[in-house]
Amino acid sequence: MKKLTLHFSLLVLLLSTLACQMSQLGVREFERIPVSTEEALAMSETLEKAILEAEQRDSFTIEISEQQLTSYLALHYAQTDQIPISDLQIHFRDGQIWVSGLVEQNNLQLPLTIALSLGVDLSGNVVVEFNQAQLGPFPLPKAVMDTVTKEVGKAFREQLATVGEEYLIDEISIDEGSILIRGRKK
Repeated sequence: MKKLTLHFSLLVLLLSTLACQMSQLGVREFERIPVSTEEALAMSETLEKAILEAEQRDSFTIEISEQQLTSYLALHYAQTDQIPISDLQIHFRDGQIWVSGLVEQNNLQLPLTIALSLGVDLSGNVVVEFNQAQLGPFPLPKAVMDTVTKEVGKAFREQLATVGEEYLIDEISIDEGSILIRGRKK
């Protein structure tokens, strides 16, 4: 009986070690971005200038830094109960947008990491692709990621429609630390 207990204990220890190692696969650690009202305002000004540019030249270019987007979204979501996420961080690396934060539900707090890519199809529609999503030590199943992808794409299109349906996105480029969006009037 003691031998069986020892084997079972070793098996639990081994599985726990593997689970911890597997949960770290693919999750990137980034330098923390401080949230700043100034950076959030700078992003708002950048968007306003892009709208004016589009009106005057029929095209626009928007460049947003990870500091600007992190600050803008963190301050926005701090004022609403829509998304139960805190400590929101947005990083632009390796051609992807990395979103991280702490998700809170029923007094349970888990780290969330999402890596996604943005692109544009031939019709000028924004295409969202989730490359990785992990809640705590658990990767989100593909079916959940597919559903979230559809919803994020829909939300992105709806947000663009509020600016005006007369605009098309031609290019989205994610560089180290910034995202560049080019578009034009239809």
